[in-house]
Amino acid sequence: MFSPLTRRAIHGTVQAFLAFSTLVATGLAHGQALDSVEIVTRDDQTELIVHFLPRVQYLRHAPVDYGKSVRVYLQFVGLGVEARDYFVPVTKHLPKTERSPHVTISYPEPDKSLLILFDAPARYIVRPGKDGRSISILLIAAPKG
Repeated sequence: MFSPLTRRAIHGTVQAFLAFSTLVATGLAHGQALDSVEIVTRDDQTELIVHFLPRVQYLRHAPVDYGKSVRVYLQFVGLGVEARDYFVPVTKHLPKTERSPHVTISYPEPDKSLLILFDAPARYIVRPGKDGRSISILLIAAPKG
């Protein structure tokens, strides 16, 4: 049969091939993780849904619920640490609307976070998206009156 050294070499080659295949299949061979940003308006609330190509797991965000910016920390499910290190920075700009401020979304930041910048302080709720590939930022409208 194969020697232990040969088995390790074969195993390492198979793992490298599978990791590369995963990157190609998810479109990450070019290094882009951030796919698109969707704006959903319901009643007096606006939801920003940041879509990623790979599966993501929400970890935490700061500040908690108010500010001119929010950093969202997440990890990619099924990708090796080395894959995260090669993502190409992407910035998306969303125009100001009647219900939301101008928003700039960037990923990755130097600390590997997702950065959302508002042109004015905003109240928000950050949570994982429903599809396993997105992060939801619900903008809370200021009380009328």
